[in-house]
Amino acid sequence: MTMFLALDVIADVCWERDNWPAVIDIGERMLEIHPEGTLGFIQLGRGLMRAKHWRRCDEVLNAGMATNPFSAGLIQLMCERWRLARGYQTAEQWARKALELAPDNPYLLGQLVMVLVDRRKHAEATEVIAYMIEREPEGAHAYEVAAYAAYEANDYKRAAGFAALALERAPGSATAHMIFKRSRAFMSPLLWPLWKIGRLSPVVVLPLALAYVALFVTAPRVGGLAVVGLVLYLIAGGLAVSIIEHFHQGAPPRQDVQLKNY
Repeated sequence: MTMFLALDVIADVCWERDNWPAVIDIGERMLEIHPEGTLGFIQLGRGLMRAKHWRRCDEVLNAGMATNPFSAGLIQLMCERWRLARGYQTAEQWARKALELAPDNPYLLGQLVMVLVDRRKHAEATEVIAYMIEREPEGAHAYEVAAYAAYEANDYKRAAGFAALALERAPGSATAHMIFKRSRAFMSPLLWPLWKIGRLSPVVVLPLALAYVALFVTAPRVGGLAVVGLVLYLIAGGLAVSIIEHFHQGAPPRQDVQLKNY
């Protein structure tokens, strides 16, 4: 059992370093030591999930659920698995099931908020966030979740404010730092339209490229100008994303945020 728990700690370190193959290997070793160990199923399952080995991930998680159907950790992982696969309705079902086992778990509540935001259920997400802040007003996690919800709703001023409140409580929060600097950048009238160009790129570039190829074949001079335009389009979008990623690197100032709606 000592080796089993030691492997679990090592897997957590590998997880924090985004070393999914190592997490998978360690999870398999844990299950060799303790075939019914819930932690082994969790480590192997989340490693496979992040590596997007969906079929095997489902097999492992289903086997874990058959062994321990009341594990909030496994149920939470099932929720995250479906979020990553964009199966948001199924993810919400798993999130609610996890909360039946641990109703006041702040991380399960936060996961439910993320799923509700994914499904554009912003009003219900707001109610859950208000409950989280009421229960732990001095904790950072509730404000991180509030910042995420506001950010996804394109309310960047509120997102920056909640992120700043989270950073007051947890100055090292990578999530809060990211949301804060991106929100502040998106509030800029110059960067916002450029970022919109970059964000639309995956949707429009392929049909544009095909159209440009056809145009280049039929009218080389016009087609050449169109290709140059496409390149400039991509540069503008990429530049906006780069600026946003590195915008406002310093510590944020104190933000005044009304919490009545959260």
